[in-house]
Amino acid sequence: RRVQGRTIAAKPYSGRLEELVRALSVAVAGSPEEAGEAAPLFRPGNVAAPRGVLLVSSDRGLCGAYNSNLFRLLEDEIQRSGGRTAIYVIGRRGMAYCARRRFPVAAYFEQVNLERLDFGTAAAVSNGLVADFLAGKIGTVTVIATRFVSMMKYVPEDNSFLPIAPAQERHGGLGE
Repeated sequence: RRVQGRTIAAKPYSGRLEELVRALSVAVAGSPEEAGEAAPLFRPGNVAAPRGVLLVSSDRGLCGAYNSNLFRLLEDEIQRSGGRTAIYVIGRRGMAYCARRRFPVAAYFEQVNLERLDFGTAAAVSNGLVADFLAGKIGTVTVIATRFVSMMKYVPEDNSFLPIAPAQERHGGLGE
C-alpha cells in the first residue's frame, strides 16, 4: 500500500518530467552542441562498447510473474546485443538471477531500497550510469523495470535511457 501510494503520487511528476526531457531532446536534436555540458548525452555512445542494462527487480520473492517477466526482457536484451551486455542490478532477486545464469554484473546497487527510494538515491544510480556512458564503458543504456498500472498489474518495460533520443514511440515490454 505504501509503495502504491507513492507511485500514484509521483505519476504526474514523472509524466511531466518525461515530457520535458522529450521536448528538450527534440530541441537539441538539430544542434546537440546547444545542450552545453549535456551534449554528449544526446549523441550516440561508444559503438564498440557493450550495451548497458539497468535491471530493476524486487528484493522479495512471491511476486508471481513480476520478476520472471523482467528476466525474460533481460534475456531478450542480451540476445539482441549478442551477449555484449553490461548489467547493472537493483534488487536481490535480479542479482540472484544473474548469479544463477552466470551473467556478468557491472554493478549491483545493493543499498537501493525500492520501498524507500528517494531522489538522491535515484540520482546516484543515474549518475553512475551516465559516468560509464560518458567514459565509453557502455554504448547505450536500457532500463528494464515495471510500470505500475494497479495493485494487480505491473507491466514490464524496457526503455532507452541513454543516449537521449528525440521523442518517439515508447518501447514497451511484455503485456502491452
